[in-house]
Amino acid sequence: MQVNPGSAQNLPGSAPLRGRIFRAGLCLAIALAALLYMRAPLHAQTESGTVTGVVSDPAGAVVPNAEVTVKNTATGEIRKTVTNASGVFSIPALPPGPYAIDAQAKGFEQDTSSLTLS
Repeated sequence: MQVNPGSAQNLPGSAPLRGRIFRAGLCLAIALAALLYMRAPLHAQTESGTVTGVVSDPAGAVVPNAEVTVKNTATGEIRKTVTNASGVFSIPALPPGPYAIDAQAKGFEQDTSSLTLS
C-alpha cells in the first residue's frame, strides 16, 4: 500500500465545492458593492433663502456700487454687500424671518424696504 500525501485539490469532488464557494462569495461581494455604491445619496435639508434685487434711482437707472445692508429684525443679524455694475445684489443663506433692507449710495438718499423670508 502506498500513501501519496496531497492537498484537498486532488480529492474527487473538491473542485465543484470550491467553485460554489467562490461563486457565493463573489455574489455576496457584488451585492454588498451594489448596496453601498448604488444607494441614493442623502442630503441634509436646510431652511434658508436668498435676497436678490436691483438698486435703481427714481428715473429707473441702475446704481452700481451701492451699499446694501440686510438686517434680520428678529435677531439683529446684519449682512452687507455691494451692488455690481448692473445694480444687482444678492445675499444667500439667510434664515427665515423678517428683514429690513437698506440701500445707500453716494449722492442718493437711503432707501429701506422690508420683507419676510419663510
